[in-house]
Amino acid sequence: MVEPVTMMTMASMGMSAAGGIGGMKGGKASAKSAAQAARFNNQVTGQKNQLLAYQDGINLRNIDRQAQLTIAVGDIEVSRLKDLIDGVDADTRHAASFADYYGRASMAETKVGYAVGGVRTGEGSPLITRMMQEAMLAREVAEINLQGERMKVDLGNQVKAAKFNQQLGIQNLTSQANMQRLGTQITMQNNMVAAMQNTMQGQATAAQAKAQGTQALLTGLGNAAMMGVESGIFK
Repeated sequence: MVEPVTMMTMASMGMSAAGGIGGMKGGKASAKSAAQAARFNNQVTGQKNQLLAYQDGINLRNIDRQAQLTIAVGDIEVSRLKDLIDGVDADTRHAASFADYYGRASMAETKVGYAVGGVRTGEGSPLITRMMQEAMLAREVAEINLQGERMKVDLGNQVKAAKFNQQLGIQNLTSQANMQRLGTQITMQNNMVAAMQNTMQGQATAAQAKAQGTQALLTGLGNAAMMGVESGIFK
């Protein structure tokens, strides 16, 4: 018959061993939980980066459409101004030609009148009148041409301004696209770094839990063995 003290000792040994085994199982469970949490975090990070890439694509396509619109609007404005320059050039040549024709027709009528009325010398003579009319006609034609040139220069400056604004708009949109892409890449990289840190932390936690479980098992078995030796069960 087993003595009561020996039975109590064996029961204590069993409880100690069971506690060690339970600690080991708890360590494994904790390690598994940490690993699952790390995998979940990695999945979430992947989904975040996919969403960021999708949003980045939408934003870049919108910026590209704005750039295409800027180019189209700029080209239309430049074409319109160039058409105006061509129109001003044609109108100026037409106005100068008409003024010259009308002026010379008037001089011809004056010449005919002088021929009918006889030739005079001095102020008001046909020669003086002709010279004055020639000078006035040349001045009128020159003013028409000068006005046309001024309008063409002004329109030419507007063409330069339209091209400059077009290029500036494109450059701004290009910079915006670059900043958009860079910002997305930085955010995605930060997400990956955070996920890596979470993974490393999960691995450390899992390793620690396993070590604690192993230590609990060794401690439980060691205590049980010590009890057996002290009680004389293990000789």
